Amino acid sequence: MNKLEKNFEQYLPMNRKERFFTGTVLPQIICRDNFKLMYRFLELIEGFPKNININPGSDFNNIQFLTEYSLKESSSERFFGRTFSGLPDSKDTPDLVILFTEPEMYLVVIEAKMYSSANEYDLKRQMQNQKKFVEVIAENLAIQEANIFHVALVPAPMFPDKKAFLFGTIYWEEVLEKYQAYAKGDYFWQVLKLALNKYDNLKSGSQRVYSTYVEKRGESMRNETVPNEWDFKHLGREYFENIMWISGINGKGEEKIDALFIGSSGVPYSEKKNGRNVNPNWCLVSTNGRKMKGGPRLGKLTEPGLWNLSNCLRFSWSEIKEHFRL
Repeated sequence: MNKLEKNFEQYLPMNRKERFFTGTVLPQIICRDNFKLMYRFLELIEGFPKNININPGSDFNNIQFLTEYSLKESSSERFFGRTFSGLPDSKDTPDLVILFTEPEMYLVVIEAKMYSSANEYDLKRQMQNQKKFVEVIAENLAIQEANIFHVALVPAPMFPDKKAFLFGTIYWEEVLEKYQAYAKGDYFWQVLKLALNKYDNLKSGSQRVYSTYVEKRGESMRNETVPNEWDFKHLGREYFENIMWISGINGKGEEKIDALFIGSSGVPYSEKKNGRNVNPNWCLVSTNGRKMKGGPRLGKLTEPGLWNLSNCLRFSWSEIKEHFRL
């Protein structure tokens, strides 16, 4: 145990607030030496262009770096001189907003978690709620969609399967590794390392398991626990029999349904018991890797591919099949 670890054991305990890590620790690491090494952090964002020249100085500035940024509170005419059109009523504040203004505009919006009790469902909803915030900035500043990067920053143990999350994802551990050669001796790099080492002990005890992996037929199959009103059981057996019939994957051949994505942008599935017409669109991935989408939008037809998965919940077909005895 080094002296830093001893001090956090003997004196003041580790700060568990996410704002500490996103508003203090992260900027101290990635903005060191006047943004000279910012590019290493940007390399962790999938699809972000390489070799952007960052000018933090006042005379030729092309970057704005804003933590805990509330556009609604910051852009009133009283403080800013004009307003952003289309601002949502909510005060959603992404943990970090980075805007590059030249040679063309790029927007990076980051929602971070550290010891939070949030699960994948919570984080997905939070990022969906931030979409309006992102859209307003993009529309008012005329930023191309391809130049917008909305990503999550989380500890690896929180969501072990990065590919299963529907938004771009960076692990805190990746930040640590990216800056090891440059900042290993720095205070805040060491604090982040210590914080991650203590993750199992300091994470919120109320954190619910959202994604688990179970072994069945030698495959890893993903099973999600969602709030009751979105439980697939509310949709009824006939809904899933219809998917089997339309898709032609009825379980009798070699090809099976592996994962099923069901639309979640409308009313909760539980409203079906109240007489509502709840018949969401769906898409699936088969055990052969085939992707197919269907639902009311296509009638009794299907198309190759998947719907926008940020508006869907994912379920394991094996659990559905077992529950309804399909």
